[in-house]
Amino acid sequence: MSSLYKVPLEIDHQDVKAFEMVEAIERHDIKIEFTEDTSVVNVTGTLDQLANFFSYLDGGAQSFPIDEFKEWVQDYKVV
Repeated sequence: MSSLYKVPLEIDHQDVKAFEMVEAIERHDIKIEFTEDTSVVNVTGTLDQLANFFSYLDGGAQSFPIDEFKEWVQDYKVV
């Protein structure tokens, strides 16, 4: 079984279009958990699911920093 990670996602309400976020969530098998701070949500999934999700939000560009992402996400491993 793959490890799960629960990472924070900061949302700039002026920059994010609601339909883009909904589409990203529907396309990826992740869990979104809202926090008391409405500008941050927790996103839970496997490393691959999260990498695909964040890459998609980034515009799906080939320049997505996957190595840095893999290193950053290690701090958020669910035990």
